[in-house]
Amino acid sequence: MQLLFKSIKNKKKIAVFLMDLPYILLSSFLAHFIFLSIKGYELENWISDYRFINFTLILFILYALTLYVFQLYDISRRFRKVYTLSIIITVSCLSCLIFLILSRIFNMYFFSKYILLLFFVIVTVFLFLHRLVILQYMIFSKQKKSNLLFIGTDVLTKDIISRTKNSEYEIIGILSNEESDIGKVSNGLKVVSTGKNLGNLIISKKIQTLVLSLDSPIYLDTIKKVYKYKFKGIDIFRSDYFYEILTRKFPIEQYVKNKEIPFPNIDTFTSIIFKNTKKLIDLWGAFIGLIITFPLFLIIAILIKCTSKGPIFYTQERVGFQEVPFQLIKFRTMIDKAEEENGPQWAKKDDKRVTVIGRFLRKTRLDELPQLINVLKGELSFIGPRPIRRHFADLIENDIPFYSIRFSIKPGITGWAQVNYHYGGSVEGHIEKFQYDLYYLEHASLFLDFFIILKTCQTLVRRPAY
Repeated sequence: MQLLFKSIKNKKKIAVFLMDLPYILLSSFLAHFIFLSIKGYELENWISDYRFINFTLILFILYALTLYVFQLYDISRRFRKVYTLSIIITVSCLSCLIFLILSRIFNMYFFSKYILLLFFVIVTVFLFLHRLVILQYMIFSKQKKSNLLFIGTDVLTKDIISRTKNSEYEIIGILSNEESDIGKVSNGLKVVSTGKNLGNLIISKKIQTLVLSLDSPIYLDTIKKVYKYKFKGIDIFRSDYFYEILTRKFPIEQYVKNKEIPFPNIDTFTSIIFKNTKKLIDLWGAFIGLIITFPLFLIIAILIKCTSKGPIFYTQERVGFQEVPFQLIKFRTMIDKAEEENGPQWAKKDDKRVTVIGRFLRKTRLDELPQLINVLKGELSFIGPRPIRRHFADLIENDIPFYSIRFSIKPGITGWAQVNYHYGGSVEGHIEKFQYDLYYLEHASLFLDFFIILKTCQTLVRRPAY
């Protein structure tokens, strides 16, 4: 999970988050101070009142979550004032509305709805000015890049170079073992030195990051010098690890090229604490989710029956944990017996087989709701690789012989691939998603699961399905 916090961009996001929090607290204080001062309340009488504390704490949590879901912590060099203000207003409206609903459900008392209105105005102004003044002139200002040196090249080098062009890294060049190579170009990188002059190069070029090749032979003396600088604050990464930092996905290209099989660390899934906590969350989450969404189930069922012929639910065989097949349950979104003529097909836009109500269910992803039943039965988890059909799994396995590694853990309703990549829609697309699935296997944690849930909410808001 530490990979999520490695880059400067992620550090900026954390900085934005930490700077937002005091504004939320200050907005609550000012809203109460203004209204209660007019009403004649003394400061010492309400500052420790449970109504003020509850109000502040709950809205503090709601704003932190909704600001993230609406991507207001994402750092972009293009700061659009009107767009940002509209999103902040949306976040304020949603957070205050949820607060009102919670206050009714749990009988939470607060001083006045006028205070909530005041808070809405103050926090919106604060959060917008924060981004307008602080972020535009400080966070978005040109950052000093980290000078990067490659020590050897491998199959990942080309992809790493392309991904560092618009990143916080500035590529200085590549190190070679031979003096005669200096000045030449290798894999798009200029050879700038040899291992003998590594120390001088690091000082003169202010190198801050070293990336070590997996394939190119590196002299032992060079390796000794590399580790010497590790203790002097230089970041040193193997190319596969650095690739994961940049992309948040597992580098399978090197294994395919070398005809090797990766062995991602899945020890987390064998941990009793992780395994039982995840199971508990799945069972209780599915049970509560089914109770809450039951009225929605009825409405959707009626709409499906009234607009097209066929069953309400659609079941489809998918490959589950350890390749055991199971029946995935969805609301039917296509005409009845849609695959009888052409067989299994990838999901695609403007599919003529999709019904009118089915198109709406897909865009809002409400067709996935019945999968809570699969979670309750233990066939699915909330977080994991999406279950795939045997037909498509076999197609992908022709290109990636070790594709079945993804079945080492229970599939999920959502997952790391789903929040980082759109629908696969092809063998190539699913191979790309497979890299994200392997990354999840390697770095799984309860924190990452929570992060994926937040990213899923963000995806639902920002990226309609089809």
